[in-house]
Amino acid sequence: ERITQECSPASVRSKTGACLAMIYQSMYFYNSHVFLNSSEELFADIQRIYLPYRAFMYENVVNSILNTKTLYGDVLKIIAVLPYVNKGQEKNTALDILNESESYIDGFMIENIGDLLILKKQFGDKLESKILCGDYSLNVLNRFTADYWAKNHLDSIALLPELSENGLIQLANSLKGIIPEIICYGKVIVMRSEHCFISDTDSFHCGKCGKDGYAGYTLQDNSNNRFSIIGCPDDCRNILLSPSEVLFDENTLKKQLFNDCFLRYNIFNYDDLRQKGWLDL
Repeated sequence: ERITQECSPASVRSKTGACLAMIYQSMYFYNSHVFLNSSEELFADIQRIYLPYRAFMYENVVNSILNTKTLYGDVLKIIAVLPYVNKGQEKNTALDILNESESYIDGFMIENIGDLLILKKQFGDKLESKILCGDYSLNVLNRFTADYWAKNHLDSIALLPELSENGLIQLANSLKGIIPEIICYGKVIVMRSEHCFISDTDSFHCGKCGKDGYAGYTLQDNSNNRFSIIGCPDDCRNILLSPSEVLFDENTLKKQLFNDCFLRYNIFNYDDLRQKGWLDL
């Protein structure tokens, strides 16, 4: 936390009347299974949990969400992540699931510029009570792009992880009217493909990617880098994750950020929880 000259709505005042920037923490789960098997105590210092939209179709995941919300109340927000490629059958499936789950979803994370129009059409006035978050796929590299999303009523925006640590800090400190989010740990998406890398057949829906696309396949390049594959089973698309984790020093970020900001941890598997010291196995 650092003292700032101006107060944003999320900031608090010290006894002297100065403002203290709020550094929040968020966890982004690529798959609901890891979330489901995480201890509720893990979320004691977390203000947001991002879950893929398909997580909300499973009763055991929904029960875990409701128990977590009961435990931490309004402090912890549950955000549904829209499809990485929001069209075709996957779009229809997502809207059906989110419409059924709207009452216990606190907000939505948009992945594409068209997602905002889709949400407005689907939820109408209900959207005004939801938190709207933008992912790094919206390519925010400067404050002018962030201003555009602020004017379109997004509450927060994830900054591109390709920026350097200093670049992320400078950009986060320059934003007004929207809360920046910096991914300080975890794998990020490097490709969204209409082509399925897993199947060796021409037929759709072969099932090889698993029920929710997490069958454990990887793609290896000529430099022996391994990219984890997430399948999108409704339309047989693939998502490739970076071979290594983004890693920025949290203490450096906290010391140099003087705007409100989210620090985000991307969780792909249990190894990520162990890496952060959140799982003793």
